[in-house]
Formats: sequence, C-alpha cells, structure tokens
Amino acid sequence: MELEARGIIREVECTMILMDSLETEKDIETAFDFIGKIVKTAEREILTDPEIQEQWRRLLIKKSKMLAAIREAQSKIAERVEQPYSIINKREIGVPTFSGDISEWESFHDIFKSLVHDAPYYTNAEKMHRLKAAVIGETSHIIQHLRTQDNSYDEALQLLKLTYENRRVLFNKMVDDILDQPTMDSESTKSVKQMLDATKNSIQGLKTINIQLENTEIFFARVILRKQQTRKPRETQKLSDVIQFLEQQNLALESEVEDKLLTIEMKKNKDIHLCR
Repeated sequence: MELEARGIIREVECTMILMDSLETEKDIETAFDFIGKIVKTAEREILTDPEIQEQWRRLLIKKSKMLAAIREAQSKIAERVEQPYSIINKREIGVPTFSGDISEWESFHDIFKSLVHDAPYYTNAEKMHRLKAAVIGETSHIIQHLRTQDNSYDEALQLLKLTYENRRVLFNKMVDDILDQPTMDSESTKSVKQMLDATKNSIQGLKTINIQLENTEIFFARVILRKQQTRKPRETQKLSDVIQFLEQQNLALESEVEDKLLTIEMKKNKDIHLCR
C-alpha cells in the first residue's frame, strides 16, 4: 500500500512538472483528468494519506492558476485585435462642423463626444485641435484665443457649453424662428414648406429643452395663422391642427407642381411626335 501511495505521489509530481509546458486549456484539463483517474482508482486508505492530500491540493491550485493565466492572456489578445478596428472605424468617421446654430448644438456635441471626447487614443491637445477644426464661423471666436494644448481643451469645451446650453437663449431662438417667419404665400410650395419646417423644428426644439407647451399651443397656433394670406382653416385652435393643415397644403401644392410638370412633359413629347 505504501508503494502504491508513493506511486501516486510521483504521478502527481510528474503531472505538475508536465503542466508547466502546457499552453492550452484543453491540454491542462487532459493532464489533470489523467491523474484524476489514477487517484480515483486508489484505495480509500491511500487517499487519506496526508502527503497525497497535500500533493492533490497543490495540483488543484496549480491547475486553477494556470487556467486563469491562459484566460487572461487570451482576453488581452482579443482586446488588442479588436481595438485597432474600433480605432480605425471611429477615426474614419468625419466629425461634423458647428457654426453657431444653437438648435444644432446638442446633435453636434453628442457626435463630437462619441468620436473625439470619449476616445482613449487622443490626447487633450489632439482633442483641442479637432474641436477648433470643427467649430467654424463666428462661433470659432469663442475658443480661438486658447492654445492647442492639453490644459486648454476642458476650458474650451466649457466655454462652448456655457454659451449653447443656456435654456433661456434656446427658448428665445425657437420662438423667434416662428415669429420672424414672413407672411406665407399659400400658393407657393417653397413658402408653405418653409413655414412648416420652421414650425416643426421650433416646437421640437422647445420640447427638447423640456418647455411645457400645453398652455402655449393656442398662442403659437394663432401666430402661425396670422402669417397666412388665404385658405385659413376655420376655428382652428390646436397647434397640431394647424401643423396638419400646413402639411395638407404642402402636399396639395407639391401634387399640383407634379401634375404641371407631367402635363408639360406630355405636351413636349406630343410636339416631338408631330414634328416627325
């Protein structure tokens, strides 16, 4: 029995030495299963031997550490493989420009944040360079005095946020866009579409900055109706009704234009046929 115990101990020791040269989870599991079968076939008295139990404990610990090391190495390799593609893809996407239209700030900021601000492969100086390149027109004066260096980036971004994330300024801009619309020519597709787009954009902008419109819809509806020359709907009070009315006007006018173009094209083809 003692010889059998010594044999098991030697097998465990040999397996531990062998495991040092193994590189895959499968090979380690195979070696461990091999020695496990030998141990399981041993008599119960042998398995209670303190030396065998200690060797078995050490083998379990060694197996656990080796598998953990292999998995960690595989994880790091996967990260190195995936990251370059992520970096290349993001760097290939062009950063949009921002010219100072306050209604476009949120969209610009979200995209810039995703492509540049949150990118771990850019230094703050590089982020500052890209921010200066993206901010154009009069708006560029807000940050042009700052140098393109690491400690200027956060200050530049904060200056832009203070300017364009002001709810009062946003509110005034959205309302003015409606109030400043010229009197609408109900026979002009361009005029109707301009009024429709300005109304929709302003209302959506007000909702974006959490302005409650329930008590102001009648006011906006009245302002829009006063800018129409003809075809005013009767007793329209709801803003949604006014927008729907404008949409119907726009569709009707676009349909008229298409019909006229079709008539002209048919006449042109007929004249060509007669000439032949």
